[in-house]
Amino acid sequence: MQKRPIPLWEILTVTAIVLLAGLLRTIWPGITEFKADEARLMTLAIEMAEFKTFPIRGISSSVGIPNFPASVWSYALPLFFWKHIYSATIFTGLLNTAAVLLCYFFTRRYVGRTGAIVATLMFAVSPWAIVHSRKIWAQNLLPFFVMVWAFSAALTFVEDRKKWLIVHIAAGVFAFQIHLAAISLLAGSAVLCAIFWRKMPWRAFFVGCAVALLTLAPFIYYIFARSSGLSVLSSGGDRSITFSWEPLLHAVRLTTGWQFHAITGAEFQNFLAQLPPTSWIFWVWGLAALAGLGLTIFDFRFSIDRSSGDTPFPPFSILLLTWLVVPIATFLWFPVQPELHYMLPIYPVGYILAGLAVERLGNQKLQWGLVGLVAITAGIFAYANLNMLRFLDQNNTVGGFGDPVYMQLETVAEIERQMADAGANQVLVMSDGTDPLIDSDAAIYDFHLRNHPRRFVDGDHTAVFPAENSVVLITVNELAATSIYSDRTQTAWAGKSRAGLGSLVFALEGSVQPDSITPFEPEPLLGNFVNLLGYAGPDSTNPTSLVWRTGEAFQPDYHLTNQLFDADRNKIGQADIGAFPPSQWRPNDIVVSLFEPDIAIDADPASMIFGMYIYPSGEAVPVLDAAANPAGDFVEVDLR
Repeated sequence: MQKRPIPLWEILTVTAIVLLAGLLRTIWPGITEFKADEARLMTLAIEMAEFKTFPIRGISSSVGIPNFPASVWSYALPLFFWKHIYSATIFTGLLNTAAVLLCYFFTRRYVGRTGAIVATLMFAVSPWAIVHSRKIWAQNLLPFFVMVWAFSAALTFVEDRKKWLIVHIAAGVFAFQIHLAAISLLAGSAVLCAIFWRKMPWRAFFVGCAVALLTLAPFIYYIFARSSGLSVLSSGGDRSITFSWEPLLHAVRLTTGWQFHAITGAEFQNFLAQLPPTSWIFWVWGLAALAGLGLTIFDFRFSIDRSSGDTPFPPFSILLLTWLVVPIATFLWFPVQPELHYMLPIYPVGYILAGLAVERLGNQKLQWGLVGLVAITAGIFAYANLNMLRFLDQNNTVGGFGDPVYMQLETVAEIERQMADAGANQVLVMSDGTDPLIDSDAAIYDFHLRNHPRRFVDGDHTAVFPAENSVVLITVNELAATSIYSDRTQTAWAGKSRAGLGSLVFALEGSVQPDSITPFEPEPLLGNFVNLLGYAGPDSTNPTSLVWRTGEAFQPDYHLTNQLFDADRNKIGQADIGAFPPSQWRPNDIVVSLFEPDIAIDADPASMIFGMYIYPSGEAVPVLDAAANPAGDFVEVDLR
């Protein structure tokens, strides 16, 4: 354990390294992804920051159970001060920069000055560490809490400062609440407590458990009082446990930077062509970490007093081995395919091991020569990371990085401008669905447009013409509804997208209605007071469409059916779609519903029917006669 005073040159060196780490993690915050999970997390966090709610659960997880609310609480902190997406993005980078600083203090205290500089420099420029520091993602908050977990473990088990066990337990449990991948930290704590049980400070242990339980209390309340009890935790329990070597490979990736070009997707070869060779760096970093691991195992093995049979475990070596091995072992057998971010709890133990290997070199010239080599690799990786940001901004990285968030913010700014110009009081978001809790683009713009009245429309099957002036956002201009609006509006503003399918924004006057339809005469009235106004199709180029006016939303969900028949009344095609959600109906909305029945090429439709039914029961909404009595379950159209 190193307690020597820190000279000025070292302070300046470490300051420069930490500033570099912060720069790489926070520069150009607009070049970050913002997808559905991030949007749902931010929606909960900003509601907390605005004192509207106190979340007692987080967003749903990929393993089928709800997340704890700790990530929401964490992201609410920066949003208290600046209610902007960049606030949370920069917060993620700064918290990870703080983890780099803690890495320095930890390594210097228990390894040495040279080892600390090596470990901190590697962590500062680590490609995957930077990738995971630049995105609003619950698991990207983990490295800071991992460092608190490790530092407090060292203070407890290496220095025998018993009260730090309280911090150790609380940090591990809170990290687990941030993301379930941190279960490996809890497993590591269990291993450490088992090894050092003879000198366990049990009072501090129980106090730590009590503190951890307090942080768990809101979620426990959710499980038993607001949810369906323990059954909510078993929704993903029917998966079988399988073995995979992926956790080990992921650990190698995170430690060495191997395959960090994967974020550039299909453009990875073009990205790599712009860089100096980097493959050798993966080997240098990997071998350095492996050398440190070998030394740690050596320390452990030869600390055993075989003559007495006693086993005086070297505490720091045990901590490093536990920190490295347990997270990998935790996910070797797991119910779901281990993802790269599951291994974030190993940061930055690989770099600490590499620093230990350099620190142990007896030849000072060789030692500083290796420090210089690490500095060269760090310079190349720093250049590669900055170049990657530029590349992600300018290239269509299919299969990797999505559109940068600043493109979405430009779309929002255009929406607000057009709302002011048109005197519109609402936004119609035409996207992949109508539920922000389920549908991706709906979740994204539910957050971005949280300060504006908004309605969500499934643009693949529906177009809506409100009775008042509105602004329409079509999130991807290949949606089927785009053609319904194209001849009825002024030129639309087109947003940026590297894929060439960016968003469209345009004002829609309340007097505009769809045309090119065959009107119903008379207009059928349904039991929920929906009026069927007309139809179009079917033909070879356009989908069949039904035009209707909203009525009374007596049920939470309706579906529509379109069925085609030949001259002999044989059904030759059918399409059922969700109706525009009743929860979003407003008086005098005109809705166009689009059907694409799957029919044979040589089929000759002679008639078709339209009907509306309650979902999921399938109960038909009746068609009313002139006296408002039920007169049938559908409306039939003769196509001959």
